[in-house]
Amino acid sequence: QIKLGRSLRLSCSFIHHSRATDDNSPQYHENVFRIGYDGYTSNNADGAGSRYPSMWIYYDYNRPTLKFSVSNAERPWRQFDIVVIESNVRYQVLIEFNETWI
Repeated sequence: QIKLGRSLRLSCSFIHHSRATDDNSPQYHENVFRIGYDGYTSNNADGAGSRYPSMWIYYDYNRPTLKFSVSNAERPWRQFDIVVIESNVRYQVLIEFNETWI
């Protein structure tokens, strides 16, 4: 169990190997992690309050792109592009935010 407060600092490292499925959709994405609850059960399925934060790999036209999202009181979620990533490379990620900045 993670207690949510007014700020969060999270670091992780990962190596991207490949897609988890054979889905070749240009907007296919995979969830790396999500702190919060199931986005489909909140506020008409828009994910409000379900990303404190969350990290995703989107396959924008076959290019894996690391993105993360954060929920707040004003928006169900806000998404940030980080970088196009390469396979078999180790990445270190630091996500830090509080009530006023990310």
